[in-house]
Amino acid sequence: MQIENAPAIDVIQRYDSEETLFYCDPPYPHSSRGDIHAYGYEMTDSDHQKLAEVLNTLKGKVALSGYRCELLDKLYKGWNCIESPSKQCLSVKQPRTEILWTNYDIPEDQCQNQLTSSMPLFDALTKT
Repeated sequence: MQIENAPAIDVIQRYDSEETLFYCDPPYPHSSRGDIHAYGYEMTDSDHQKLAEVLNTLKGKVALSGYRCELLDKLYKGWNCIESPSKQCLSVKQPRTEILWTNYDIPEDQCQNQLTSSMPLFDALTKT
């Protein structure tokens, strides 16, 4: 593991290889959450588009987490999609379902284990 202080896209492009797994957890699109000022560094829909353009061309594996929304479904169309069990979200006071989009296959039996885990999306990441 290495910590870098640089724009995410620069770091991703620098380390891209067939042996690399990128876990991306960007600020969720505004349309998918209740608070548009929840993060110290926000991303616009255009920023999400730029990130997706890079992630869709990588040689490495990519896992991206977020709330299901039209924008992310469009940007990562064709990717695998794993849903975590819904949990109550304080900012919008309603249940939310976190999603893990991946550009690689996760065996079905590992996806089933996520239903009983306290950290289901991370379990899916670590078993590949």
